[in-house]
Amino acid sequence: MNINFTNSSMQTFIDDYIEKHLPQLDNLQDYIFVLPSRRAIGFFKRQLLAHFEDSFFLPKMFSIEDFIEEIAEVQIIDSLSASFAFYEVYLDHTHPEKQESFDVVYNWSQSLLGDFNEIDRFNIDAHQFFGNLKAIKEIERLGGENATELVKNYYEFWNMLPTYYQGLRENLFQKNQAYQGMAYQLALQNFPEYLKNNPQKLHFIGFNALNECEQQIFKVALQEQKGSIFWDIDSFFWENKDFPVDFFMQEHQQNWLSKLNCNIQPSSDSFSIAKEIEVVGTPRKVGQAKYVGQVLSEMDETQISNTAVILADENLLQPVLNAIPDHIKEVNITMGQALAQTPLASFFEILLLLHQQDENQLFYKDVLQLLAHPILKQGFQKDFSRIEKHFKEKNILVISIADLKALTASTSEDFQKVVKLLLGELKTSPKEFLQMTTEVCYFLKGFQQENKLQLAYLFSFHSLFQQLINLTETVVYIENLSLLKQIYQDVLATKTLDFKGYPDRGLQLMGVLETRVLDFENLIFVGVNEGVLPSGKSQNSFIPFDLKIHYKLPTYKEKDAIYAYHFFRLLQRAKKVYISYNNDSSGMEKSEASRFVKQLEIYTKDFHSILHKVVGMPAEVSAKSLQQIEKTPAMLDEIKRLFAHGISPSALTTYIRNPIDFYQKYLLKIREAEEIEEEISYRVYGNVVHQTLENLYQEYVSKVLAEVDVKAIEKQLDNELLVEFQKQFNEEAIFRGKNLLAFEMAKNQCQRFLKMELALVKKAEVKLISLEKKSHLSFPIEGLEATIKLQGTADRIDQVNGVNRIIDYKTGNVKASDLRISNFEDLTEDFKHSKVFQVLFYSLVLENQLKGEIQSGIISFKNLKEGFMQYQLKSGRKTLSEVFDENTKTNFIAVLKSLICEILNPEIPFTEKEV
Repeated sequence: MNINFTNSSMQTFIDDYIEKHLPQLDNLQDYIFVLPSRRAIGFFKRQLLAHFEDSFFLPKMFSIEDFIEEIAEVQIIDSLSASFAFYEVYLDHTHPEKQESFDVVYNWSQSLLGDFNEIDRFNIDAHQFFGNLKAIKEIERLGGENATELVKNYYEFWNMLPTYYQGLRENLFQKNQAYQGMAYQLALQNFPEYLKNNPQKLHFIGFNALNECEQQIFKVALQEQKGSIFWDIDSFFWENKDFPVDFFMQEHQQNWLSKLNCNIQPSSDSFSIAKEIEVVGTPRKVGQAKYVGQVLSEMDETQISNTAVILADENLLQPVLNAIPDHIKEVNITMGQALAQTPLASFFEILLLLHQQDENQLFYKDVLQLLAHPILKQGFQKDFSRIEKHFKEKNILVISIADLKALTASTSEDFQKVVKLLLGELKTSPKEFLQMTTEVCYFLKGFQQENKLQLAYLFSFHSLFQQLINLTETVVYIENLSLLKQIYQDVLATKTLDFKGYPDRGLQLMGVLETRVLDFENLIFVGVNEGVLPSGKSQNSFIPFDLKIHYKLPTYKEKDAIYAYHFFRLLQRAKKVYISYNNDSSGMEKSEASRFVKQLEIYTKDFHSILHKVVGMPAEVSAKSLQQIEKTPAMLDEIKRLFAHGISPSALTTYIRNPIDFYQKYLLKIREAEEIEEEISYRVYGNVVHQTLENLYQEYVSKVLAEVDVKAIEKQLDNELLVEFQKQFNEEAIFRGKNLLAFEMAKNQCQRFLKMELALVKKAEVKLISLEKKSHLSFPIEGLEATIKLQGTADRIDQVNGVNRIIDYKTGNVKASDLRISNFEDLTEDFKHSKVFQVLFYSLVLENQLKGEIQSGIISFKNLKEGFMQYQLKSGRKTLSEVFDENTKTNFIAVLKSLICEILNPEIPFTEKEV
């Protein structure tokens, strides 16, 4: 059999193995090849075809997991199936009075099954192991003779673990099934017989970390001279103990290979050959994806075909796909896109959430999120806008199924169909809900014929739901939607949408574990952050750490060593390496470069060219430049129209606070977007209180208030306040959460206000002049060719013992000091004097309508103990004035004219203030 020796510029590990070892093999059919993964098998097949000139029959090839299943002669089941089998065992061996429901057991059984898996994969004597675990718990229990029932149950749980373990194995064995660890043990038991029945010799290629069962299988194959092991390790790592790369191989060499007179030989010495390595810190996922796109854009087609993008953080898949340059036509994505990260995942999550709610309490946000989802909204934009507008106008927080149906009656026929399908009836049965989701997938398919990616998503979700339907037909434990949600999320987390590509050409895009035994000339590592690669110390296990150490079970240390091997092994034969990591610490993402990057920089700086740089991060944030907008003739015309129509004190104080806000609000007419208020806002709260008081006092305008009047108002308060609240929210929304607190607070404040009113009426004559009185005043300014009209609405005007009071209600907190001023020029310079400006403005507008002395001020509902707080002109501690006298009037008119002239001056631009 003739072998072609590769002319490639880079000799891969597989190439090296084929060229060195296969010429010594007479017939490939006499060998079985075992590699770490199915992807490695595929790559191995293609390289065989590339190296052999003659036609030949492919030999048997297995990934290690498929090889174990072959020897064990059982069906390896997934974790979900194992959970159901475990619950059967749990019910059989747990006292009926202490049995928990499946949804409770399901949560903790996931960790326990993981521990059973590890115990078996490492071929541990379970009886001894659980005996030691029980002894540890007994030591913890010392001194706890008077233990509570809860504590007793806790220790009884530990005593039951051996029973659960043995029961599960027996349960699965009867069905010819096994979880992965159990299959490993069965394979180890069957392996001697397997070797007898199969004359082929075994070649184990490209392995690193081995569990105890794998070690024993490899060991038996060597002892029986029926197998060979081919390791991939560079001489630099094998000889340099500063790196954790050879951690497992050194253990293998010392613990069992040396006893068989076998020595690991380095497979290459390429790592020490000078490489171009660029390490780049860039912010967030988008920054890293853009960096990948930039690197790829500088490569030609030949370079692209020898390049792999390795995602240390697999959440970067979508951003990186979007960043791939247009000139790259062929991309092979080996990892698949996690189905949980597709747009449809959020759609079905909201749908499941809605069906868990009371049919009369569908929360508006969930309903709108569902109907506004892109997969629906793009086909029903007008219908959705109509529904959304109704929710906003009526400020609907919760809606019933019946009301939602009535609301959609005026929409298109197709939209009514989809709403009826999704929310026509809440499904409380898991099977009914799942059946409905498959119908939804079929319905949506009709609107996505042109979008192939969306069709692929729909097909994947339909398959997932069908799988769950089959599950509910065979398992009786899935009784409610809450449990279904747990199971659905767990299954969803394991599903991927596989992409079709070209494994032998084009750009390769993969996760770290998929790179086993593969080599590439150009590498782009993305997301190489500490806490991502390696992933850190997270551990979900019932087994104490010390016990894991004693039995040599894997901990985070071994996991770190596995990823160290994958990372540095890939660098062995590469020529150009690009490594990016997130360096933005402002969010929740990791922002420190991986320790592997640090080790690379420290220990290889003598022979590798390593460039470390930062991309996309701004230099020091400069002081924000304040916006300035010149006044155009059109702007001046609009300002003049505004003043001619009537300018309010709030408009003028908006200008005082920030001229840019005035420009945007009153010239550009930019208003805040109308939103549904889940909780009452300050604005709405103030309006409710104002309107309530106006309604209560309306019949007493132009009358002198008596004690009996105030008491009558007190009796009407609750009903009137409720009416006003109901104009903003429906009754269910008022009497729940923070809205209920707001209602009670408004009632309390109004009651305290009426008590204050009653006390005033008892000692003084109080005549109510007007409520919410809107007034105008022509305000000509000499030399200014513009009509100026002032307008304002006073909340209340009354007379106390003949003295006029102009009162502005404030539901916020106002102090008496806020109504004091010592310099009138400050009114237009500093917004903190806006309340003085406002009450003096009212006094000026209303002066001609009121006879006698005028006091203007504020009643703060959060500071009612101060009562009526009036304007005061102060000079040090001396009060110069508390009324709107001639001095006050003259000075206020002067600053008001100056302010208006500034606004109308074409030479003075709108200049932003730091607020």
